[in-house]
Amino acid sequence: MILIGIVIIVLIVVGVGAFELLNTGGGGPKGTQITMFDNGCSPANPPVCGFKDANGSNSTNITSGNGVYWTNNGKLPHTATSCDSTNAATYSYTCPQSNGSLQSFDLSAPTQGSSTNSVTLTAKGTYYYFCRVHPFMHGAVVVQ
Repeated sequence: MILIGIVIIVLIVVGVGAFELLNTGGGGPKGTQITMFDNGCSPANPPVCGFKDANGSNSTNITSGNGVYWTNNGKLPHTATSCDSTNAATYSYTCPQSNGSLQSFDLSAPTQGSSTNSVTLTAKGTYYYFCRVHPFMHGAVVVQ
């Protein structure tokens, strides 16, 4: 009888552990996906590389409190680095427009098929960003 009780407890513990492990919501990034792409990426021909959302735009609209993440569909490594004074100074890049006091982020997707972590943007405004590897690649996330 004690042995049956121990087996039942073990099965319950294993079952709860398996449920928790499998019920994590997928574990991947959440929110609106932005694609990083390149096809002969160079400063002389920037239109062949960049960022685009599902609509093909490099300016993505999201609602405050929602997440956004970037997926690298190109062959080269890329980042999504916010255009704030800290990142611009660190990476010696002059952003087309500064984010001012908006949230800072610096995310990378080093290999083809990889995705960045999600970043949740809560303050309304336009978050300009660039690629540290290819600073002529830039985009924006508009939080409404």
